[in-house]
Amino acid sequence: GLKVAIVSEGTQQAGGEKVGDILFDIDESLASALAWKKRKVQLWGQHGPPPLRGPQDIATVLEALAVVPDQSLEYSVLQMTETHLVEWVQPYMRWDSEHAQKQLEAIIAAASGIETAVQSSPEVHRRVSARMSSILEKVASIILSASLSGGEGTDTQLMRHALKFASNIDPHLPGMEEVERRFKMLLKFPAGIKISDLLMASEVDLVRLEP
Repeated sequence: GLKVAIVSEGTQQAGGEKVGDILFDIDESLASALAWKKRKVQLWGQHGPPPLRGPQDIATVLEALAVVPDQSLEYSVLQMTETHLVEWVQPYMRWDSEHAQKQLEAIIAAASGIETAVQSSPEVHRRVSARMSSILEKVASIILSASLSGGEGTDTQLMRHALKFASNIDPHLPGMEEVERRFKMLLKFPAGIKISDLLMASEVDLVRLEP
């Protein structure tokens, strides 16, 4: 166990008097945490998963399901995750460049946190990782499609963020080539210039590259 001294009025070095010890049984603590997770999963199985207000709630529920697997609940939570992330990017073309960049970075961080939460179970981690990849591909496709909806007045920085996000998910996603072609056309870049160079360039460098 872990023994912690209790000292009255300040530290022992400062003259405080040791009045006792508290002994924490780590094994008992872990057993209690496991029992609580089992109880939560049992309740979710009876009444459905709790309200998921964001990625942290999702990760917390999936962390319990990695310890006490329930594929039906897992499926429901991942369905709710997909709905949450899809709704997250619906206003994409109304965001300004800085906000879009921060939101897309937050989505990647959220997905990473969700996968990390289930690492204790290789089987659950494999299923969740595969599903999260599919969800992120869907999110990327939504913002790529949105990037093509603005015609000549499209914000090219939003297109750039969409291309960068999508290329990190899967550079061969449907829609990538068309958004890339439109992006280069709007900025009057040569068709042969590498999109990877454009995505790595800063906004200042992009201005310098413009014909």
